[in-house]
Amino acid sequence: MLAIDEVPILVNRLLKGNDYRITPDGYVRSCGVAYRSRLEMVLGRAGCRVAIELLTEAAVNDGVLTDQAIDRHDEHFGSLEDFHGASVKDVLPVLEHDGYLVRAPGGYRFVSGLIEDWWRARFGAHFTPISDRMPYSER
Repeated sequence: MLAIDEVPILVNRLLKGNDYRITPDGYVRSCGVAYRSRLEMVLGRAGCRVAIELLTEAAVNDGVLTDQAIDRHDEHFGSLEDFHGASVKDVLPVLEHDGYLVRAPGGYRFVSGLIEDWWRARFGAHFTPISDRMPYSER
C-alpha cells in the first residue's frame, strides 16, 4: 500500500473527494485550476512543454521513461532555441515531487496507472516517441 505522500497529487485529491473533472479541452480541473497551471507556475511555459513531452513519452511506452529517452530528450530540447532554460534534468524532480513519476531501474515510471492511462488517451494519439524520430540533420 502507498503512503499518502507517495500518491500523486491528483489521485490524492480525487481520493479525498475534491471535485475534479476533465474539461472538453482535456484539462483536469479543480476549482478552476488546471494541472498545467501547476507545471507552468513551477517550470515556466517552456518547462511545462518539456514536462508534457516527457510524460507523454512515458505514457506511450507502457508507463516507462528510459534513461536513453531522457538523454535523447535532453539533446533535443537543448538544441531548440525556444527551450533554453528548460532542462530535462530540472523538470524530472518536479514530476517526481508532484507524484507523476518515480525513479525505477533504467529510468522512471508512472506512479499511477490511472494518470498514465489518462495521459496516454489525452496526448498519446499523435505523439512520436523520441526513439522513432530522426535527427533534423538526417532528414
